[in-house]
Amino acid sequence: MRNAAASWEGRTQIMRQLKNPWILSKILIFLCAIVFSLTFLAGVIHAQKEEERIEIGVVLPLSGSNSVFGRIQKNSMVMAVEKINSEGGIDGTPLFLDIRNSGGRIMTARLIVKNFIEKRGYPLVMGGFSSSITGAIAAYSERMGVPYLAITGSADAITQRGNTYVFRMNPSLGMYNSGMEDFLGNMVKPEKIAIVYEKNTFGLGNSRAIAGAAETFGWLVPIDYGYEGGKLKLEELVGKLDEARPDVLYLASYIGDAVRILKGLDDRDLAFGIVAGSVELARSNFLSDSGSGGENAVASVIWASGLEYPGTAEYVQEYREKFGSEPDYHGAEAYAAVQVVADVLNRATFLEPQSITEALISTDILTVFGPVSFPSSGKFTNQNEPPTYVIQWQDEKPVIVWPREFAEAEYILPPVSPEPEEQPSSSPLVGED
Repeated sequence: MRNAAASWEGRTQIMRQLKNPWILSKILIFLCAIVFSLTFLAGVIHAQKEEERIEIGVVLPLSGSNSVFGRIQKNSMVMAVEKINSEGGIDGTPLFLDIRNSGGRIMTARLIVKNFIEKRGYPLVMGGFSSSITGAIAAYSERMGVPYLAITGSADAITQRGNTYVFRMNPSLGMYNSGMEDFLGNMVKPEKIAIVYEKNTFGLGNSRAIAGAAETFGWLVPIDYGYEGGKLKLEELVGKLDEARPDVLYLASYIGDAVRILKGLDDRDLAFGIVAGSVELARSNFLSDSGSGGENAVASVIWASGLEYPGTAEYVQEYREKFGSEPDYHGAEAYAAVQVVADVLNRATFLEPQSITEALISTDILTVFGPVSFPSSGKFTNQNEPPTYVIQWQDEKPVIVWPREFAEAEYILPPVSPEPEEQPSSSPLVGED
């Protein structure tokens, strides 16, 4: 009992002391000193870490519907970083990419970039993928005054808002068809062109570009056929094409619908002067899925493995050896983005946003993707303007046929179905008087 009483009296005395303002202030000062010391120690550790490597934040869709492309981009970025670091890094300091998975979700991507900028203090971020995610990252980075390098999202508006800190390496949607327009206008020279498209951002953007080219070159457009996703009326469309007999059939459709249309034409033994389309017609499974209807088709592309830019052949070969598959333009964009980042960081006076932004503005580099610079002209700000190309399926392989200076082979004019013969009109017999 005596011990219990003493214990209670001790606790009571401690409680009285804690109520003493002078003692309480001393305790608070002591606790603040501990917190400050821990914060300072964490800052020292992080500073030491930064001295050991330069960190850049990257957002990619490593899960979700675009994960296949996200993984190609991640693989390519890792390859590029390994090469750069093996050659001395950034002025002797290794480059490190903090690659995070957005899952293809806008909110997740925004939170990742918020962490990159506000918590990690990264002086540059890149990636994104879809136009919606790219636009969200662009808006946040601009507001925070941190440069953002977009490498895939193609909506024109992303670099049409006059943003200071947003730079795009890939062409905008309106630029994707420049090579195809030039090819059709100066090589094919059609009289009539049919334009078929799905009514979405992708289809409308491509179809409007080709319609604009038709107006410029004076092509007739007997068919301007738009349809809602999943609601293609194949028989109706094939009937219209059979009647119009265009010199060019341009498809601004995803690969599934494009294949259906070509098979529908094949079933009727219909063939026009040329089947042309967007990058969907350049996919590796296009010819195997479409059959004979896809042979000799041409497609707009923004990159091809046969291009002879410095390092392109080595990149393609190394990717094949490491991952057992072909890289596509998403991979080339990603690899080139790291080349651009390394070039920018080597030229930046300081590793801080404003200095890096100035270095991005003065960029002029040749990458595995092609030339990269960020001019501001017309409606666009900090927008790279790379050439675009036309491939044709020849002997079951896609080869570049345009522009001429990049061509791997001559363009082959496909066979054309003969016009249906007009039946002679019957006239009544004229009797003799």
